[in-house]
Amino acid sequence: MDSSVFGCSSYEGRQKLRQPRTIAVTGGKGGVGKTTVAVNLALALAKAGQKVLLLDADTDLANVSLLVGLYPERTLADVIAGRCGLADAILQTHYGLDIVPGASGVQTCMEMTREDSLKLLKSLHELEYCYDYVIIDTASGLQTVGLHMIAAAELACVVVTPDPASLTDAFSLMKVLKRRGYRRRPSVIVNMAQGASQARSVFQRLNGACQRHLQWTLHYLGALWRDETLRQSVLNQHPVTLLPTSDPSCRQFHTLAEMLNVH
Repeated sequence: MDSSVFGCSSYEGRQKLRQPRTIAVTGGKGGVGKTTVAVNLALALAKAGQKVLLLDADTDLANVSLLVGLYPERTLADVIAGRCGLADAILQTHYGLDIVPGASGVQTCMEMTREDSLKLLKSLHELEYCYDYVIIDTASGLQTVGLHMIAAAELACVVVTPDPASLTDAFSLMKVLKRRGYRRRPSVIVNMAQGASQARSVFQRLNGACQRHLQWTLHYLGALWRDETLRQSVLNQHPVTLLPTSDPSCRQFHTLAEMLNVH
């Protein structure tokens, strides 16, 4: 896909057009709803008039495209293998959201070398000035490629749940990032909370552990409630942000997008 499609014909032109915000949505373990958060947050931003690119960089379970009902011909695997450029793999979905589909379980992606990671990040950098936001759905856990994506992003949003294992694994992720020299202040999104009080308590437990053991104070971005509508939306491949903004399930992602803008 030619960069002029995005209204950007040169690198200098892109720099003049937009100063992107790059956000890595990540988690210490699978099952915390990280991809659902990334998809709905990207759609909420796009619905609000922002130009957004969502990169599915989860090399274990790439399913961003499935959540919006798309079945791509080209994926991140084709980009890494050199069969196409990053822009050639882009699909457009609701509200003009652009998606780079991931490659679920593809061995070459799961074992991506540092050189492959840098090549991918360079390609992403060449595109990102066409966007207001670039959201990267990273692999959960401590995979090297996921850590590279977090390091390259302006902001890391760590998704946790009230499950104690989620907090333990999120702390392990923080510890590895700190050891590798990561200096930015991570943000935390508490997913599947029963209410505001529980969400705050979950955040405070993780933040307290990081303050005590890592001398690191985290930022509380917001929370999402345990919601049957949200669970059903995954099964139906119809994200809740496609519902009217008055719907409570949809509205919580718009609130999160507003908090992201403020932050």
